[in-house]
Amino acid sequence: ETMLANNPGLRPVPPAPLRIQRDALLLLRIFQQFFEITTSFAALANIPFYIKHFPPALSKRITRPVWVRYHSENYLHELYVFDQRVTLFFNFLRKKYKQADYASKLNDACNVLHKDLKDIIEANVKARGAHVHERRLDDPVLTGLEAQEFLFRFKQSSAKNYFDWFLDAKQEKAFFMTMDNARLKKWLNQCGLVLGGLLFDSSASFRYPPAGFGQKS
Repeated sequence: ETMLANNPGLRPVPPAPLRIQRDALLLLRIFQQFFEITTSFAALANIPFYIKHFPPALSKRITRPVWVRYHSENYLHELYVFDQRVTLFFNFLRKKYKQADYASKLNDACNVLHKDLKDIIEANVKARGAHVHERRLDDPVLTGLEAQEFLFRFKQSSAKNYFDWFLDAKQEKAFFMTMDNARLKKWLNQCGLVLGGLLFDSSASFRYPPAGFGQKS
């Protein structure tokens, strides 16, 4: 106000119409939620790299089996985060577009996409569920490596045998993580194509929900 009083030639910038503010907010929230999904996928994509590169300096603080187990468990937890972000995103779209004339198509698309995702991560979700609610993650790879570490510590197995087990374990874990990530990346691309076809019109303009939260397309 003081600046305007001292400069009569200045005029305050009028606020944007409420509709434009709501449209901008909707776009921001859609971007933020989808960004959360892609950020989670980026974390999943990094874990196979981490598990294959054990820093030698860490060997004085943690064992190699602990390293493999940590990243194996972290991968399962991040998959859960990924699924939860997807669920939140789909529910948000359903809610905001429930009055749109293509709401049923959007809802069906979200249902199909989410089912496809569940099919991809089902085995890992079950493994995480058992890990959280029953007992710590256990599989032949981790059990075998931990047994070899025990034998090596008490000089019942050679260093070569132990390190060979470690190499095989981290490579096997990284391989299957990479395979699952490739399926998730393909799913993300399909998600973009399907939802993009519903949320953007033929001129590549964003389709806002009907009156009440944006302009009618």
